[in-house]
Amino acid sequence: MIVGMDKKQRAIFAAGGIAILLGVLVIVGSFLPPGSRVVAWPLIIVGVGAAFLLFGAGTTAVGLVIPGAIVLGIGCLLYVQNLTGWWNSWAYAWALIPCFTGIGLLAFDRLTRASPGVRTTAYILLAVGAVLFLVFAAGVGGQTWAWIVLGAGLVAAGALVVVRAVGPGKAPRG
Repeated sequence: MIVGMDKKQRAIFAAGGIAILLGVLVIVGSFLPPGSRVVAWPLIIVGVGAAFLLFGAGTTAVGLVIPGAIVLGIGCLLYVQNLTGWWNSWAYAWALIPCFTGIGLLAFDRLTRASPGVRTTAYILLAVGAVLFLVFAAGVGGQTWAWIVLGAGLVAAGALVVVRAVGPGKAPRG
């Protein structure tokens, strides 16, 4: 059924599928005990982001995958925060937004085969977002795991630089 559809039909099919899934979650949520956080308002944001992402991937409006990735990522963050009550994590979780943008750019590049500059920009955004997230999670959020991951990342980056500096064919002259 899906195989014979054109891009527009697939996008509309995907959007309808998302609406059905969200509707089922809302119905299931109505049977859960009051105060249950399983089906919650952040799913609306997740649904909007997924719709943008799928509509962009399935039609000629490919650029919609970028805001779709951003909105979907923020919706997922808010959903996790709503489930756990860990709202103070927003003090550093915002730093993941450049990562979501980078993911959107990678999806855009994958769909359009844009220029190598788009891919490079995406990788830079992913790296900057990850570093900002770790720095703020460690410094502002006081998260010990972030210090460990940040330290391990610095050790790995330093080791890579050292290995490349003395790699094959780069023996010291003397």
